[in-house]
Amino acid sequence: MTMLLYLAAVTAGFVAPNPGGGIIMTDIELSEWHPSMRLVLDLETGRYVIRPTAAKWPKGEVRPDPRHGTLAGEALHKVRALFGIAMDAGVANESCVKADGKGFPGIVSNASVPRLSLEAGERRIAAPAMYECWTVSVRSSPPC
Repeated sequence: MTMLLYLAAVTAGFVAPNPGGGIIMTDIELSEWHPSMRLVLDLETGRYVIRPTAAKWPKGEVRPDPRHGTLAGEALHKVRALFGIAMDAGVANESCVKADGKGFPGIVSNASVPRLSLEAGERRIAAPAMYECWTVSVRSSPPC
């Protein structure tokens, strides 16, 4: 459960506590060897699902089954608070995006850039495809 909370917090970007909830959708379990998994967390109910992102899984590897659960109590409250912060502050360094990442320190990884989006009502924000342009708070948030 701590790992799920950490992953949700790190990847979430984040919106102020919102009794109406919101949705965090992000890629987790990144690897250069197989497709990532996708976490979808409903902040109103705390229900989440983790499932493979790719329609096809590499030959010779077992395709993971979806995992379901519920985040509750203090853990859910903390993720909601971080979600609120991200929705207010955003998840992209706009200067970096406008410069197409030029002049900003790159991030070296053999895994793909995770997909990240946050939704609250009609508002949806998504992190850019250039990992170096994610806000520092999104990339390096400590576990709750």
